[in-house]
Amino acid sequence: MSYIVRYTYDNPSGAGPFKGKSECSSKQFKGEGWYGPFGAATIVSCTKKRDSNVRTFQQVCDDQLNRRSK
Repeated sequence: MSYIVRYTYDNPSGAGPFKGKSECSSKQFKGEGWYGPFGAATIVSCTKKRDSNVRTFQQVCDDQLNRRSK
């Protein structure tokens, strides 16, 4: 299971970045410290990543063939 973490940088430069997001494998909590690629940050939210409902081209073709054969 993975989580999407959104955070804001504590001391951003004038040009930014001011916020970011990342994916992690453990649950994080709002207000905790986080070390992003550009420095220290504070977590704004942590949500469970949704499963993708995207089907492959092969799955779509197989479904259509199965419908035609019935």
